[in-house]
Amino acid sequence: GWMRVRETSLPQNWLLLSYSRADPDLVEIVGEGDDGLAALRAAACDSGRVYWAFFLVVGVDTRRGVVSRRPKYVFATVGGAEVDVRTRTRALLHTGAVGAVLQEAHLHCEVESAEELSDAAVAARLAQIGGAHRPNGYDFGDGGGAVRVEEE
Repeated sequence: GWMRVRETSLPQNWLLLSYSRADPDLVEIVGEGDDGLAALRAAACDSGRVYWAFFLVVGVDTRRGVVSRRPKYVFATVGGAEVDVRTRTRALLHTGAVGAVLQEAHLHCEVESAEELSDAAVAARLAQIGGAHRPNGYDFGDGGGAVRVEEE
């Protein structure tokens, strides 16, 4: 699953994992798609579950008529507000192992709700870690174009 997100020639741009409902010791793919961050947020809608999300955001830098597009990968742990303490603790312990499989993310974050992964919030976090070659916009793969980042 995650290799399809990492392969830029393929359309898939997000992957969502959670504990299996049939076997709570098993982490499984519960969603994937090519329709962007908004679709991932919609798929991670159960506030009683913990999710691990891995998604592609494309940094778009347009300067002097030249457009540069660079893939940025985000790994997020979404711990729903209604997740019991035992499951939340287990998920915290398993986040390292899941992150080791979903390798090479540019940004790691923990949120309580998928709604905290808004385009603007993710763009702001990516801009903070962008360094000297920070793009001036981010494309979240939903066909809506790049979200502009304010220059400092």
